[in-house]
Amino acid sequence: GKEAPVRRYLTTAGALALATAIARQAVAEGAPPTVDDLLVTGTRVPEGVQADRIGASLTIIRAQDFADRQVRIVSDVLRDVPGVSVSRTGAVGGFTQVRVRGTESRHVLTLIDGIKADDPFFSEFDYATLLADEVARVEVLRGQQSAIYGSDAIGGVINYITPTGRQAPGGRLRAEAGSMGTYGGTARIGGYRDGLDYVLSGGFQSTDGYVAAPGGKRDIGSTLGSLAAKFAYDVTPHLRLRAVARYADTQADSNGQAFSPPGYATDSPGTGFRAISRYGSVGADYDLADGRWTHSLSVQGVDATRKSDSNFVRTGGDEGTRLKASYATTFRIDSA
Repeated sequence: GKEAPVRRYLTTAGALALATAIARQAVAEGAPPTVDDLLVTGTRVPEGVQADRIGASLTIIRAQDFADRQVRIVSDVLRDVPGVSVSRTGAVGGFTQVRVRGTESRHVLTLIDGIKADDPFFSEFDYATLLADEVARVEVLRGQQSAIYGSDAIGGVINYITPTGRQAPGGRLRAEAGSMGTYGGTARIGGYRDGLDYVLSGGFQSTDGYVAAPGGKRDIGSTLGSLAAKFAYDVTPHLRLRAVARYADTQADSNGQAFSPPGYATDSPGTGFRAISRYGSVGADYDLADGRWTHSLSVQGVDATRKSDSNFVRTGGDEGTRLKASYATTFRIDSA
């Protein structure tokens, strides 16, 4: 069918008020809410609630926003969100931190399809490793969310959500190339059949970069790749099983530093880092009382490895793993 119109994400308090009024009017007229009208981050309810019912400062970045901006790395579109600051060390692929309302990056919880993606060793997420899926959406919830998510969410929550096969069926393929040895692409296929919802996707982005040292000759480039799988199965009308798996591999060059004239950066062949992250989760959702009482059980894990080299010699590295189980129950009391 024809796609519903997509509203842009909110950039000012006036736009927020206007969008809220429109959403409330649509609900009052009996129009069914679309996926873009629902927010899952604010309440942890699996199917989400209408955005106009969330009493918090939020921004929803929709798939159309990714298409309009031609964004390839998620951190680039976050720069436009009020109250959010993005800092990157060096060129594309360098360590990238996101801060919300002046808090440190370790106080901002990052979720990827509901998985706590923060590096277990650094206690924060490196946004250089997150390639954008042009059909995904991002929910940015600003302010203290520690009551729902714990001390990791003192500054806010950023939830990167890819659509299910039922929400975005079919196949998509993108390939592109540009200057500075830059090329990349994405592939995705998804669908729903006989109760099985499935999505398989992958992305790749590589660039030779640019000369970063004054008077130098070495290009500072990077290569980013990702693979993802997302499944759900409706066992009964009230019981649903789900699973998510993701793999991200990032390699980036860097230069050494000199603290004397004529410059502060020097050509440093064989210097850079590689980061490999694996994410996974399995869960089940069960509804009672005509869908008003939901029980959600999930187990998720992260395994992250980083290695750094200097002049072709291994100089450091770290590895962190996290396994987490959670149970959440929600009872809805609707007012007429």
